[in-house]
Amino acid sequence: PTDRGGMVGVGPCAAVLDNTTVATIRGGGPDEPLCYWQDDSTLVVNLGYQTQLAPGSTLTLLNDAIRPAISTSPCPGPLCASGSATIDLDFPCGGTTCALPVAIVSGSQSISACPSAVLALDASTSTGGGIKPLEYAWRVDPTRSDFADELNVRLEQLDG
Repeated sequence: PTDRGGMVGVGPCAAVLDNTTVATIRGGGPDEPLCYWQDDSTLVVNLGYQTQLAPGSTLTLLNDAIRPAISTSPCPGPLCASGSATIDLDFPCGGTTCALPVAIVSGSQSISACPSAVLALDASTSTGGGIKPLEYAWRVDPTRSDFADELNVRLEQLDG
């Protein structure tokens, strides 16, 4: 058990994690990342959708910010926590298989040959992006259309 780095409830991750780790967790988000202790030895990080934390990222403790729960010795000292951990590339979902994205696309099977015809596709019911929104890339199969090259050039402009 630890002293939880002096944290009580939800607080800034910077109280127990180094600046590089905090910047990675924040990513492109405007707000300081928040953490809390699930128990005396498990720190939980609240991730925003703009986080840059990913499998392979390293999380590093702020040196001497955490000590044993019953210790009265000040940090720095031999019992104060330090070190880092890397998120496993093979098991980023806690040792279980991560949920795979499921693409669900609805729209017309065909469209008119008239120049004013519009094809509307909707993938808003697709799932599986985790905390990050899904990204879409629309393409025309060249084995199914004589105009795949031209259409794919136009579709690349819509990716996002």
